[in-house]
Amino acid sequence: LPRFGSSDTGGREDASGVESDTVFKIGTTYHLDDDIMAFALYSEGFRLGGHNNRRAANTGFVPLIFESDKVENVEIGLKSTLADGRLLLNVIAFQVEWEDIQINRSGVDGRWWLRGTLNAGKGQNRGFELDARWQATSNLYIYGNGSFGNPQYKGDNTNAFVTIPDGTPMVWAFKEKLSLGFEYTIPEVFGGYAWLGYNYSFEGSKWNTLSNAIDRDPEGVVPSWNLSNVHAGIATDSGWTYQLTIRNVFDQLGLNSLSNDSSGELFGDARFNNIRNYARPRTIGLKVTKRFE
Repeated sequence: LPRFGSSDTGGREDASGVESDTVFKIGTTYHLDDDIMAFALYSEGFRLGGHNNRRAANTGFVPLIFESDKVENVEIGLKSTLADGRLLLNVIAFQVEWEDIQINRSGVDGRWWLRGTLNAGKGQNRGFELDARWQATSNLYIYGNGSFGNPQYKGDNTNAFVTIPDGTPMVWAFKEKLSLGFEYTIPEVFGGYAWLGYNYSFEGSKWNTLSNAIDRDPEGVVPSWNLSNVHAGIATDSGWTYQLTIRNVFDQLGLNSLSNDSSGELFGDARFNNIRNYARPRTIGLKVTKRFE
């Protein structure tokens, strides 16, 4: 782990250190038949540790040194191509175990520099993922995918810097996310073809800070949101292509992030308090291209 020592040149502080680890990844596959394959995968990973600002560490708010965190991932699933190649269906179940999780901690109180990284116990996420693509007819293509899990801290974790109860949701981690859509092609239009497509996406709610997740403070919930996109176009036999795209068709006010702090007061500008970051509003675009032989 990093070692620290102060130099005698102008109060500068130098740091050096060495950290190493070994990670493993192993997988296997088994073909049930020509169309269905089962697989299993085990993999590991880690992030290097480091050091925080000594000024912040001297207050006891964060440690001077934080260690590497480690993750173990297990996946099992099926990949298949069915209905004479017209249907692709993949199903994956996963479990992720996380140790010595690195989290960021910050405080304002007039001290913008009071921030750093610390290690905070164990975490786990169990769930499954789906991916389906179906050529329903020669003209209609339907697709969808989704991810569903339950990311949370495991075991009561208490150290000198933070206390995280068992079952606390992880920050900025949604439990569900999915996307569905279709595209329909119309042949023999202006000597070429036309198409119409629609896509729907959904992302579940999540917590914006660890303290809000621990306290279950509703002010810290980033609400779930959904968006719809539409596109339509014509490709002519003369090489011209016209495509109309409408993103966020229903002009949903999707909230990507939010903060519940008054850091703007440090700089005398209240506009930077409680910042919200929204999804792009309804956007309409037209694209015209010409193909030259």
